[in-house]
Amino acid sequence: MAYLKLGAGALGLALLAGCATTTLHPSAAAPLPVPPVARHASVAVRPAPTSSSRSLLRRYARNVWPKQEQMDQVLVIACVRHTAYQLQHTAPAWAYAGKGRYQEETPRLRLAPSCWNALAKVFENQERGAVTTLGNHAAPVRRYYRDSTAWALYCESRARTETGLQECLSPQALTQVRMDRQRISEDFD
Repeated sequence: MAYLKLGAGALGLALLAGCATTTLHPSAAAPLPVPPVARHASVAVRPAPTSSSRSLLRRYARNVWPKQEQMDQVLVIACVRHTAYQLQHTAPAWAYAGKGRYQEETPRLRLAPSCWNALAKVFENQERGAVTTLGNHAAPVRRYYRDSTAWALYCESRARTETGLQECLSPQALTQVRMDRQRISEDFD
């Protein structure tokens, strides 16, 4: 009897191993017979939540979005102020102008403040959170955070001078983010 059980177990493992390495066409697989006991057994199935995608978006719009938007505004303003402060307190550079003369250049940071990179990471995390919370319905929010991340990284590359910071904050640089924000407000209303 032990030999028979061992043989059946080895056969089961061999069949599983074969299934893992070969793929069968769905029409080639015969339906497995249902044991008689399972035919009459009642299975308790929990109904799926009746919350529609619209109510999920409404809850997100009411509970999550305003807090994130407020936090984003605070972080962006803090980073802009920090960058402006750094630029204001950086000694101007002097460049050789020729014939023994030097001229003053605008203050230039070697690297943009790290708050821009941290801001991009915050936007990435918020994008992941929106996808986790909203699932397939996260498209407008996801696009907004993806474009916001790109904008923060653009600012990181530009915000080493006063002119670069102004370019970063220009309406042209924020066009896509504003369009995404408009789509979200239309979706949430």
